Amino acid sequence: MTPHLPICVQYLQAFSTPLIALMVAWIAFLQWRTAHQRVLLDLFDRRMTVIDELRKIVAEVLQKNKVQTGDSERFLRATKGADFLFRADVKSYLDRIYKVMVDLDTYEAELKPLKGNERHALVQKMRPLRNELSAFFRTLNELVVSYVQMPQKHVWF
Repeated sequence: MTPHLPICVQYLQAFSTPLIALMVAWIAFLQWRTAHQRVLLDLFDRRMTVIDELRKIVAEVLQKNKVQTGDSERFLRATKGADFLFRADVKSYLDRIYKVMVDLDTYEAELKPLKGNERHALVQKMRPLRNELSAFFRTLNELVVSYVQMPQKHVWF
């Protein structure tokens, strides 16, 4: 025959299992939240790497005031993973800027032998493309601002 336990020990035994289950559930939730924040931080890092590389390439082009074939290729390589990091609006804008860079490179190659009115006409054709490239930083910032905000830093529970 087992001796009777005091009532407080019996209550402790009865409540310990659910209490331990709640503590385990809370720890699991905190681990999930930490993993979720880590994923968001990794995604932020990948996006910023792409954004920084694109800014660097365009800044070099604007500083040289000339697009070279290598610049277009570097831009294209930098946008390679953008499909998975950004929605279609950013991807289509980056495709547009790549086309602008390729067009400017082509026009600059055609510009060398030209003189007079032909040269002036081609320069006029290049001006809107250069303006679009000059607006790259402002436009890109407007498009990606929602991707690089870190809303999870706020405590939500």
